[in-house]
Amino acid sequence: MRIIMPTFERIKWMPPTITLINLLAKMGYEIIYVTIYPDDYYPNFDCKRITNKYLCKKERFFQQKLKYSHNLERIGFRLDNITKLFFGHRLSRWLKNNLRKEDILWIVNEMTPLFAGWRFSRKYKGRFIFSIYELHSKCFSTRHVWKTARNAAVVVEAEYNRAHIAKCWYGVIGNFASSISANKKTA
Repeated sequence: MRIIMPTFERIKWMPPTITLINLLAKMGYEIIYVTIYPDDYYPNFDCKRITNKYLCKKERFFQQKLKYSHNLERIGFRLDNITKLFFGHRLSRWLKNNLRKEDILWIVNEMTPLFAGWRFSRKYKGRFIFSIYELHSKCFSTRHVWKTARNAAVVVEAEYNRAHIAKCWYGVIGNFASSISANKKTA
């Protein structure tokens, strides 16, 4: 069985996701994690069951190309985010072409709906898992996160208290879990 994990944050910045991918691969699942650009952490994975698919063949980062100055760095950051938004919207088409009926869709962090939007989650409503690592207040800039959370079959939060706060903020009934409560059930 395949698990498709779109993540628009660099994998090397997310140790919990690295651990999750390694554990699921050891359990026998085929893991395909989808990124915007080719992932430079991919060679560090030791398993043949893990593959990286990307939506854009070449990295495009303005922030690294500009000579350092505070204002230019801010402009480069904004240009990088606009580029990620542009390529992030390719996720819906990629999922349409590559996601099989028996596959599990697991959105690994909240950056994915921030860059890809929430409309792809509407198509797979109730058929995917969504992991949230940070607590985002319900506001216009994070609307894609909470709309995606509402469409998920299960939302996994990093901590028990955060799970209840997010459940209240997002107005979701019954589909939040936390790593702590999951551990209590298995112990």
